[in-house]
Amino acid sequence: YHIDSNLSKHTIYVNHTLTNSNNNKPIAINISENGTGKEDLGFRYIDSTTNEMHVFYPDWIIKFKDNRIGIYDTKGGITAKSQETKDKAECLARHIAELNQNSKKYKYVGGIVEMRNGLWYLNSSSEYVYENTNDWVIF
Repeated sequence: YHIDSNLSKHTIYVNHTLTNSNNNKPIAINISENGTGKEDLGFRYIDSTTNEMHVFYPDWIIKFKDNRIGIYDTKGGITAKSQETKDKAECLARHIAELNQNSKKYKYVGGIVEMRNGLWYLNSSSEYVYENTNDWVIF
């Protein structure tokens, strides 16, 4: 992994591609200089309703002062309860676990975040069930 720490507060560069241990397909981690979005960071996942491969693009990437790298996807309302969000959340949890197995310098964290009553809540469970209130913590 190479993460350049001399960045603007909104950009992180990651020059690394992981492979999925199940099928050796790239997970597609590549955050580029311009920080424009979809061509920069994506995780491949299987949509469980169609059994098709898709890529999703997390909304927030945060480098914390303690060398943690946070990868978060924001959801709200009905989208937070959807099967698509469950698929994305569990995909993200697997990739974060794999990143942590392979990283010597950084600790990766992340999950689904949702605004509720003016506060952000985080669900980083490896098995995403929106209704499990114990899985949500104030972010």
